[in-house]
Amino acid sequence: MKKRYSLIVIVVLFFTLTLSACNCKYIENSSGENTQKHFYEINAYLNTDYKLLECEMRVDYVNKFEKSKNYIEFDLYPNAFSQNSIYKPVSFQNINLIYPEGISYGSVKINSVKNKGNNLFYEIVDFDSVLRIYPQEKIKSGEVFSAEIDFTVQFPCAFHRLGFYDNCFNAGNFYPSVCQENDDGFVHGNYHITGDPFDTDYADYEVYLNVPQNYLVAHSATAEWETINGKRKTIFIKGQDIKDFAFSASQNYKKISGETSSGTVINYYYLNEKFSETVLRTALKGYEFFDEAFCNTEKKKFDIAQTYLFSGGMEYSEMIMLSTEIFTDEYVAERIALHETAHQWWYYLIGSNQKFSPWIDEGLSEFSVYYYFLNNDKNKSEIFIDEIKSNIAYFENYSEKESDLKPLEDIYYFTGENAELAYSVSVYSASFFFFYNLYSDNKENFIGNLNNLCEDFKYKSLSQNEFISYIEQLKNFKKYYQKLSA
Repeated sequence: MKKRYSLIVIVVLFFTLTLSACNCKYIENSSGENTQKHFYEINAYLNTDYKLLECEMRVDYVNKFEKSKNYIEFDLYPNAFSQNSIYKPVSFQNINLIYPEGISYGSVKINSVKNKGNNLFYEIVDFDSVLRIYPQEKIKSGEVFSAEIDFTVQFPCAFHRLGFYDNCFNAGNFYPSVCQENDDGFVHGNYHITGDPFDTDYADYEVYLNVPQNYLVAHSATAEWETINGKRKTIFIKGQDIKDFAFSASQNYKKISGETSSGTVINYYYLNEKFSETVLRTALKGYEFFDEAFCNTEKKKFDIAQTYLFSGGMEYSEMIMLSTEIFTDEYVAERIALHETAHQWWYYLIGSNQKFSPWIDEGLSEFSVYYYFLNNDKNKSEIFIDEIKSNIAYFENYSEKESDLKPLEDIYYFTGENAELAYSVSVYSASFFFFYNLYSDNKENFIGNLNNLCEDFKYKSLSQNEFISYIEQLKNFKKYYQKLSA
C-alpha cells in the first residue's frame, strides 16, 4: 500500500492543495445555459504482483436537483465479481468462457472516506453494490460537495471489462462512480449478466496512473504528460465531457497509430499482430466517415485495445476494447471494430441510457456499420444484412415465436438460460432493422435527422422520448416502431 504514495511529489502536492477547492466545472448545453458537472481526480497505482489497483480519488459532486441531498451514492461495479455477489457479471452457462483458470473473484474495498481530511460516515448498501456517503450537512440544490475516497480494487482473473490474464489488465468501471439520478433520488446501476449496466453523467477527469515502466496503456481521455521514476512511470490523463474512464495495460502490447483527416490520432494496442493493419485502417476510415456522416467529435485521440474479453468488444469514452477472440476472421474483426467505434457517437457523444434504452445505442451502432459498408464496400453491406437476418432466423427457430424478440426492454428483462441470445438478437439485430427500414424509406432525411440529433445533444444525456421526437415524423415510422414494440 505504501508504494502508491511515492508516485511523484507533484501528485501529492496537487492533491493536498486542491482538497479545499470546489474545482467544479461548467458546460453550455444546447440552450446556451451553464450547467455544472461532477469532477473526478484519481491517483491510481497498478500493482501487477498482487493484481491490485490502489487508488485515492477526490470527487466533486454537484447537486443538480431541487431537493437537498442527505447522502450521495456511488456504484461499486467491481463487487459484481465478488464471491457473494447478487448482481453477477455473467450467467451460469457462460462461467467457463469468462474464467480461464477457474472461478476467480474481484472486489473494491473502501478504506476511508473523508471531506477536507475529516472522516465521513459511510455504508455499503444494496448487497455491496453501492457506496452511500453521508456529508456533515445536507447538500443543497446547486451546491458542490467534495469527498476523498481511498479504495483498493482486486482484479479477478477473467476475460471481462474488469480482469487480468497473461499480464494484461482491463480496468473498466473500476472506481466508485456517482449513481445516475432523477427527481426521486439515486438510481443504482446494478450489474447484469448481459448488456451494459452503465449510465453515468458527463464529467471531467484528471487521472494520475502509475504503472510499470514496460507497460503500454490504452485509456480514455488524453495523456498530457508522462514521467519515469525507476522501474515505474506516471501518466497524467485529462478528460473533459466524458462519461467514464477506463484503461487496458500490458507489458505485451505493441502499438501502431494513424491520424484522421480531421486530426484525431487513433492508437491501436495489440497483443496479436494478426489483422492489426486491418483494424487500424478500418478504425481510421470509419472514424472519418462517421465524423462526416453524423457530426465531428472534435476529439484529439481515440484508443483501441485488443484484450481478453468474453464479448466481442466494449465501448468507453475515447477508448474501446476488442476481444482477442474476434481475430479468427478478417471480416468479423473489421465489423466489430466498426461497431465499437460507432459507439463514440452512439453512447459517448450522444448519451443514451444503456441500461433502460439499449436499443438506441446498439441499434444505431449496428446501422452505422451497415451505412459505412454501403458507402465503402457494398458487397460487405450485403454480407452484413445476411448476417443479421441469419441471427434473427436462428433465434426464431430456437424460441419458436417471433414475439420473444423484445428490443424495447431494458437489460434487466433478459434473464435465464437464453438471456445472452435473446438480448443480442433483440437489442442489436431487431433494432438494426428498425433503423435500416427507416433509412430505406427516408434516405437523406433519416441521416439529416441524425445530424440534427448529434448537434443538439452533443455531450448530453438523451432520453428515449427525446430520441423518438427526432425520428417520429419520418415516413413509415409508426409502422416500424409498432413492430419494434410488439
